[in-house]
Amino acid sequence: MSDTRTVVEGADAVVIGHMRQIVKATGKVFDSPFAFHLKVEGGKITRYITFEDSLALARAFETS
Repeated sequence: MSDTRTVVEGADAVVIGHMRQIVKATGKVFDSPFAFHLKVEGGKITRYITFEDSLALARAFETS
């Protein structure tokens, strides 16, 4: 991950950026912008929601 931005307001945090990873099972690259929404309570993450290019991820796992 690089060029990430983090916004925090109270117990909520949003991280925005771009990721590029290789799927070991297929050797294919997964390349996608992302956003993570986290809820932090008592110093612990209590909720974690991921927004990413799910079609690109599915294609990276295809074996054919």
